[in-house]
Amino acid sequence: MGRRVRTVIVGSIAAAALLGVGSIGAAASHSGGGHGGGGSTSSGSCSLSPATVGGPLVISGQGFAPDAKYTLDVTWPYGGSGFLFATSGSSGAWQVNTVASWPGTYLVEVLSSRGSVVATCSEIVA
Repeated sequence: MGRRVRTVIVGSIAAAALLGVGSIGAAASHSGGGHGGGGSTSSGSCSLSPATVGGPLVISGQGFAPDAKYTLDVTWPYGGSGFLFATSGSSGAWQVNTVASWPGTYLVEVLSSRGSVVATCSEIVA
């Protein structure tokens, strides 16, 4: 395993631990779109809640395939990135809570179980 791959994996694990990755649930959303995980053809969208630095940042999705796993590729305002994870409920909705630690733009790409981008959303934190 190359040094860059190890760095990305270790960085992703550390970011998840520091950010308190967590809860799954249902939430409304708007923006983005694509196809759900596991080869499903359902479309979904994601959104980020408005946040202030140090406050909660909620990433939500709806309209995804039910009971499917998704990887959230998050680009943080300082330029780094990391992965968070979500599993949709029977309604196709999911929610992940984290913290807006830095001011700037948070960009999320929702990836299916096959690794394709199925939705994107962003939020500017001041």
